[in-house]
Amino acid sequence: MKKILSMLVLVVFALHTITFKISAQTQNDSLYTSGMITDEVIIVEKGGFEDVDVSITSDYLNAEVSDDAVGYATTFHNISGKVVVNNTDKPDLGETPFENAVIGIYEYTDINWENPLDIVVSDSQGKFTFENVVSTGYTRYNIQMISVPSGFQKSNLMFDLTLNSNSPANYTLSRDYTVTPILSNIQGFVQDKETNDPLGNAVIQISDSNRAVLAEVETGLDGKFSFENLRYGKYIITQITTSEGFITSNENYEVNIDDTYVATDIIILNEKINTSTPGDNNTGDIDDNPADTTDTPSSVTEEKDSETNSGLFGSPETSDSSNMHFYFILMPVSLIVLYIMKKRSGLES
Repeated sequence: MKKILSMLVLVVFALHTITFKISAQTQNDSLYTSGMITDEVIIVEKGGFEDVDVSITSDYLNAEVSDDAVGYATTFHNISGKVVVNNTDKPDLGETPFENAVIGIYEYTDINWENPLDIVVSDSQGKFTFENVVSTGYTRYNIQMISVPSGFQKSNLMFDLTLNSNSPANYTLSRDYTVTPILSNIQGFVQDKETNDPLGNAVIQISDSNRAVLAEVETGLDGKFSFENLRYGKYIITQITTSEGFITSNENYEVNIDDTYVATDIIILNEKINTSTPGDNNTGDIDDNPADTTDTPSSVTEEKDSETNSGLFGSPETSDSSNMHFYFILMPVSLIVLYIMKKRSGLES
């Protein structure tokens, strides 16, 4: 009975302290434990050494690796990896190399990842390498992404890597870091300037900062247009055509998508075509002040006739009464003048 109780106590104690017993296995010059991947974020790698029994407690941060298999020789290793971007907005491209991602390597005891031992940046091929990483016996490191350029979401993948003197001099991490672009939308409405009613069938165009056309869309019955899955950058929105009976807006709308971008609707207002313009022959309106006339010759003739008929005493229409007064005054004066001349001739004789 005592033996049975003792065995039960040992079993309970063993289950409480040990959660995994892992036999390392070789795969592409790197050994990793599938049981220690948590939501595909943490990968535990045993840097290429074989035939080692590793006991890890449930809190892997407190894990201890046995030093029995290999001595404490100091070796140096180059640790390489790759960063790719998942082009979710351009599915035809798939994953492509990503440049200027910052990666750090830390001592295992630096649990807050505050003091990186080394920092590297991915090149145009997405590759990075930590050179001359020291291993003394079994040396444990954490490798994780620190930052990426604006407009992208960095990977949360973290490697928990253990190296020893049997690890290869040039070691490649088993998985790529994958970053994703931060995408936004630009949308708006085309409306009647007077009534704010929506205008359908208007064509709206989006271009990049170099005026390269990216896409065109047509507004629906609600007057709405939308451009989706846009990366950080400057864009120009232009109206190409509008609904029948309206004038297309010639205004350009510039949108800058960055860390401070807040999506707001762009309102494009179109004026109605004015069908009652003065002087338009189609409207039936009469021009009160015509610029030209076909009566010019007859007008000139009438003007000359008027000058001829007016003579010394004015135009015939206005000279009748004034001539009568003139004659009444002229006749007595003439008689007096004749009388004086006759009288003077009689005295001389």
